[in-house]
Amino acid sequence: MANWTLTEGDVDDLADGCALLGSGGGGESHSFRIVLRSLLAESGPVEVLDASTLAPDALAVNVGFVGAPIVMTEKLFCEQTVVLALEGMSRRLGRRIDAVMPAEIGGANGLSAFIAAALLGVPVVDADGMGRAFPMSDQITYAIYGRSASPTIATTEHGDVICVEGSSNRRVEMLVRALSSANGAQCFTADYPLSGEDVRACAVIGSISLARLIGASLNAARREHRDLLAALAAALREVGGVAVRALFDGKVTDCRHETRGGFGFGIASVESIPPGERMTVEFQNEYLVARRNGAAVATTPDIISIVDAETLANIGSESVRYGQRVKVIAIEAPMLMTTPPALAVVGPRAFGFDLDYHPIRTTP
Repeated sequence: MANWTLTEGDVDDLADGCALLGSGGGGESHSFRIVLRSLLAESGPVEVLDASTLAPDALAVNVGFVGAPIVMTEKLFCEQTVVLALEGMSRRLGRRIDAVMPAEIGGANGLSAFIAAALLGVPVVDADGMGRAFPMSDQITYAIYGRSASPTIATTEHGDVICVEGSSNRRVEMLVRALSSANGAQCFTADYPLSGEDVRACAVIGSISLARLIGASLNAARREHRDLLAALAAALREVGGVAVRALFDGKVTDCRHETRGGFGFGIASVESIPPGERMTVEFQNEYLVARRNGAAVATTPDIISIVDAETLANIGSESVRYGQRVKVIAIEAPMLMTTPPALAVVGPRAFGFDLDYHPIRTTP
């Protein structure tokens, strides 16, 4: 992959691809699109670096919002929180940040790195730590493969800047989550400071390009009135034959939401048309398990999405409502998220489900 630049004209394609890769989480991106377009208009395009071009000792920092997705639809973020976090990380490490990356490519957090890059004047690395979105900051390839979240800099719109250095990555997650909950289930973080070598060793490489490709392919198919699922499948074949499956088609008949502990929990029920079959999708910020007539047909870490039946527009877990006409689809997880060490952290049993992971690639 070569370096490229993100312009105003790329924002919708990138955001739509990020939304689909979010597995229902990562936050709703409407306000992020507006802010990012404005910043790009003011400061020009943001450079996207191929990870292979990073110097071995370059400093790349992960960025993103922590909290419940529903809060991001109701509470506008403050750009100053982004600046404070990056300045705090630079002070703590005693050096300039060379590049930023989204902690998760999924949802609005996939755009957060570009907002940070535009504000700081640095490039974005074409990579992230999940290849999708997950609810907890230690459910990330860097933690899974031995890198440390410390120091983490967390900030709020009130001007608070907190440096967290925990005894483990899970402790860092717990402490930052407590701050997020105390701040209305939202804060911003800069974490997992990585060298160029670290990025190449354990990041999900090319995820930003993948998101842009997905969004561009779907938007082109919409304009040309082509089959959207076929367009998505074709786009995924371009990047190594990533599998995608249509799991269900129907109408949302029930959705229960609950915000607790800084997460959005719930379950969505979808009935076939005509009635006769039923799918349930359970979530904790992100969609985790899809069951058809009671039998699991897709689980985390594969990327389960609920989308509009006509447009294939993503419907986040915070936005599922009674009466929506939807499809449920699943996209194959990145390989780094399907190893035994990864499944211990992001597989269905890590979320309390008595299920083993069965890749959608192996299902008909």
